[in-house]
Amino acid sequence: IAVSTLLWLGILFSRPHKEERFLYPVYPLVAIMAVSAVISISDLVGEVVSGLAGETPPLSVVEEFRIVKEIRDSAHKKSSEKLAEMRAKIKGQGSVSYRCKHAVVMGFLVATVVLGFSRTYSNYTNYGGYLEVWKEAYHKVPGLSQAQGEINFSKTDYLQVCTGTEWYYFPSHFFLPDNARLAFVRDGFYGQLPQHYDSSQGILAGTSRKPAQPMNDQNKEEDARYIAVDECDFVVSTVSATREEDTTPMLRKMTIFRDPKKRSKMIDEELDLQYFEINASRDVLDSEKSENALFRALSVPFYSWKHNRSKKYQLLTHVRYALGIERGRSSASAELDEFQTEL
Repeated sequence: IAVSTLLWLGILFSRPHKEERFLYPVYPLVAIMAVSAVISISDLVGEVVSGLAGETPPLSVVEEFRIVKEIRDSAHKKSSEKLAEMRAKIKGQGSVSYRCKHAVVMGFLVATVVLGFSRTYSNYTNYGGYLEVWKEAYHKVPGLSQAQGEINFSKTDYLQVCTGTEWYYFPSHFFLPDNARLAFVRDGFYGQLPQHYDSSQGILAGTSRKPAQPMNDQNKEEDARYIAVDECDFVVSTVSATREEDTTPMLRKMTIFRDPKKRSKMIDEELDLQYFEINASRDVLDSEKSENALFRALSVPFYSWKHNRSKKYQLLTHVRYALGIERGRSSASAELDEFQTEL
C-alpha cells in the first residue's frame, strides 16, 4: 500500500499541472495508511508507558477488536462462559498504559473531526460567495432585464451573462434562467474556452458530432468564443474597491457605479462609456492579500477573520445613458431619477 501511494504521489508532484482530482485513486490508500500509522503509534505508546509503569503490556488494538468481535458473537450465541472470559480480558486492561494508548486513538479521531469541520467551514466562508452570486443571478436577471425595458445590448433572443478571466467560477447553466446564457469576454485567459452544446438537432446530432464553433486538440485560443463587453447584458466578475485596482482588460473597459452618490458626476464627465451597476455582491477570499496559509486553509476562531482579506464577487447590470437621458434601467435607480429631475 505504501509503495503504491508513494509511487502515485511521486508521479503526480513531478508533473507541472496538478489538480486535487488526480489524488482520487489513492485516497482510500491514504486513509488505510493513516489508520495503520495511528494503530502502530498507539501500540508503541502503550508498550513504552507499560515499561515505565512496570505494568503488563496492553493488548494491541487489532487484538482488542478481535476480542470485541468474539464477545459480540458469543452474546448472539448466548454462551455465558465465553462471554465472561472475553469480558475478563477487556476488564484486565484498565491500566495506565491502556488508557494512554486509547488516548492516542481518541485524540486522532477528535483531531480529524475538528480539522474536517474547520476545513469545511473555511471553504464555505472563503469561497461560498461565488455560488451565492450565481444563485442571485438566477433570480435577479429576469427582473433586471424587464426593468431595462427594450434595451438588449447583445441584440440576441437571449440575455448574455458575461464573464472574463474568472470563467471557471461559473458552475453550470442551472444557475441561469431560461432566457439567459453564458458568454465570454477576452480578459487575460488565452487558452481554449468551453462552447455551448448545439441542441437544435438533438443531443446525438449536436455538438458532440459537429461543434458549433471551431475546436482544437492543443488547448489553443479560439477567437470565436468571445463577444465584446459592450454586447453583455450582465457581467459577473471580481471587482476591486477602486477603479485603479481593476487590472483585467474587461474591467478597464467598464465604468462601474461603486458609489451611487457619485453617479451624476460620472455621467456628466464620461458620457460614452459602458456603465454597469452592482446588483449582487458577496465577499470571497483574496488569497494574494491573505498571507497566512494556515488561516486560509482552516477556519481558526478569532484569528482567520483578522488575518484573511476579502474581495467582492459581483453581478453587474449593463445600463446606458446618452446625454443625461436614461436608456436602460436597473434596480438601483433612485439616485438617477433624482438626477433626471435636476436636468
